Amino acid sequence: MSTWNFRDFFMPVSGSGDFSPAPLGGAQTGVGRTATLAAGFLLTFGIALIFRILELPFWDFGGFFLRGEHLLATHDAYHWVAGAEGFEFGVGHPLAELLRHCANLAGLPPAEEAFYLPLYLGALAGTTVFLWAWGMGRPCAGLVAGTLTSLAPSFLGRTLLGYFDTDLVVLPFAVLLGVVPGIWLYRRTFPPAALLRRAVKAGGREIPAGLPGGPPADAATAAESALTLPWLGLLILSGLFGWQTQEWHSLFPYLTRFSALLFPLLIVVCGLRGTRRALLRGALCHVLPLLWGLPGMVAAMLHALLVVPEERQNEPKTVAWIRSLLRRRWVILLLWLVIVLPALLNSEVGRALYDSFLSYAHRSGDVTSTGAAVGDVLVFPSVNRSIIETQLVEFPELLLHVYPARWLGLLALILFVRRLWTTPVMWWFAPLAALYLLSMKMGGRMSMFGAPPLLLALSLDVSEALERLARLASRKTSGAVQRLVFDPQSRFALLRRLAAFVVSAMLALFFCRPLADLIPLVTQGPILTQSQAQALSYLKEHSPVDSLVWNWWDWGYATHHFAQRRTIADGARHGGPSLFLPAAVYTTADPRFARQIIKYTALKGNDLGEVFHDLDAKGAQDLMRRLGDKNEPLIEAKGTQYLVVSFDLLRLGVWVSQYGSWNFETRASSGSYMNNLDTALAYNLDTGLIQADGGKTLKVGSIAVFDAQGLTVRQYPGRQGGFHFIFNPPRLDEEENFRRHFMADPLSSWWDDLEQVHPAVESNDKIAMDDVFYNTLMVQLLLCDKDDPRFSPYFKLVFDNTYARVFEVR
Repeated sequence: MSTWNFRDFFMPVSGSGDFSPAPLGGAQTGVGRTATLAAGFLLTFGIALIFRILELPFWDFGGFFLRGEHLLATHDAYHWVAGAEGFEFGVGHPLAELLRHCANLAGLPPAEEAFYLPLYLGALAGTTVFLWAWGMGRPCAGLVAGTLTSLAPSFLGRTLLGYFDTDLVVLPFAVLLGVVPGIWLYRRTFPPAALLRRAVKAGGREIPAGLPGGPPADAATAAESALTLPWLGLLILSGLFGWQTQEWHSLFPYLTRFSALLFPLLIVVCGLRGTRRALLRGALCHVLPLLWGLPGMVAAMLHALLVVPEERQNEPKTVAWIRSLLRRRWVILLLWLVIVLPALLNSEVGRALYDSFLSYAHRSGDVTSTGAAVGDVLVFPSVNRSIIETQLVEFPELLLHVYPARWLGLLALILFVRRLWTTPVMWWFAPLAALYLLSMKMGGRMSMFGAPPLLLALSLDVSEALERLARLASRKTSGAVQRLVFDPQSRFALLRRLAAFVVSAMLALFFCRPLADLIPLVTQGPILTQSQAQALSYLKEHSPVDSLVWNWWDWGYATHHFAQRRTIADGARHGGPSLFLPAAVYTTADPRFARQIIKYTALKGNDLGEVFHDLDAKGAQDLMRRLGDKNEPLIEAKGTQYLVVSFDLLRLGVWVSQYGSWNFETRASSGSYMNNLDTALAYNLDTGLIQADGGKTLKVGSIAVFDAQGLTVRQYPGRQGGFHFIFNPPRLDEEENFRRHFMADPLSSWWDDLEQVHPAVESNDKIAMDDVFYNTLMVQLLLCDKDDPRFSPYFKLVFDNTYARVFEVR
């Protein structure tokens, strides 16, 4: 009778398939492997956490708080904060629930907890890579690879303080998806390279037992060790975890199906001969819950009890018959076809995958179905051109997203490709490596997926190379020295492992030093300014609960949190009508037209899809003309609407102008000119002259200056057709505060580049624009007098702090 206990998981079987050299010190006991797991886990997490804490001093600035609460660093973080607070469509999402529970435990508001959580979750991401290396018998390699993964430039830049978003869980979950099945198969498979090599040498003849590609000498033992209850239980839990990840992010329906297909494929192609049938039966315990959730878990538990190779006395004949039936080849094949194929052939998942790729890769325009006749579709401008994370990455730059040294990134990529031929379970990382390379087509956000596979492959190869060098060097020493270094039963075995961890930790610290230097460059402070947060907070206390806020989509989620009001667009609704309509409002020079768009949308129940329902390109353009016709009566609609304008919006003005001037018939934008200059400029408010450093003097149509005293606007009649300038000079208190904190940081040397480090601070803008851009609503509503007769019939100013204004639509 076979025996089992939980220790089996911590001691992977070492059969004939274990052709790789044993780690320094030989095999460990179950207690030793558990201690190694705990020590490596804590070290990987701790080192990454220490380096991430270095960002904290950069946030010690009064402008980064509102009522004692940190402002956050990414738009999407406010979506999960609002969900944790019970508002909008983020309610009930696992990430929002995670934030809610963590905030309750810490006794902090959800927004403040969302500021600190990336510190810990980002450091935890590297521990998933460590688990892979630990399962392969290389915990020291995992310590280095895991630490570097959590601080890799592409991942670090998206998981800093205040970056509470799905990236914090998507990357580690994608790595965890294959940990248990990967470790389970690691020592029970031969690499394709070894199989091919043996096939060539054998010349088609039967390969002797015990050699790679041939039946193992202990096939029965290897098969039995794979089907112990602890292993099958872990496979079931891992499958259920994979099923649950689909609720966290839209990427996981694809990754789980890839894993379900890869698992049996690796067993059939690379599994030890004589064990494949047993492995396929055990793998069902993972795939059943992975593809079918809780019903699959129940089925997997029953299946596990039937496939465990334990002798049972007085077992009912029916149960014994089912056991024998499950060992038959045709039954196993039928089970896999019935379980896997329906999930893999799901057309909705395939279509979603295709649409998801296009949403990142397509940049010319968004084709939106409005119910119009086929052949004359309605095309809206594409938002992708303006989103930083979807900007394409060239291959030389892509290498730097893994580590700030191109040669190291290239070497890691080459070694990963080699690993696919030498370590079959590394194929679980193939989708992540593919997403990394697709950054050249889908945008830079995908590059973060390259860190785990590339850095793991690099660390494993370096570890194995050092192992071989140590063994070669030991051959020239005495037998006593060799036993001292390699004998697992030696009294110094524990000290050797401790020494190996100390050396690995020192290597991790050494290679993390350049990554620490990146922190002052990638930290950016809050994604919205304190002034705009104040404006949105005003709406929470001074607007009807059912009112609608028209804000640019970038700040839609922030509006959900600060104002607790519905918005016309947000981070999930910024394509098609939800991109064009707000842009048309902000871009127009006609306040009446802007008011008509808002009220017409309200008339359609604020359902942006209904605004263009059944319209083709000509119909949509005719609708815009009709709304802009001053002979048409003013539209009356129920409800209260607010329009928010801010200085922050001007920085995005080029894109807003292009989207808002879109012509449905020509499928092109007219746009306008706006540029935030980085050259030194001098201005004279009395004469209206602008002079560049060492350049000529320019007469301008107007100058507006934002400063600590407020807003100053000067017009210079008779200069129509010229340029207009808006200045936002740095405030002395801000600059001194910046320098005090940057100078105190021993790792940073970028004291003078304040704009690059903290662009969210309202300082040092020098915006030049043409007449078209200057006369848009997003500029004029920010600069106009409170009771300007051009706007007062349509918009009523209800909040103003100079940098942000809120208007009620009349």
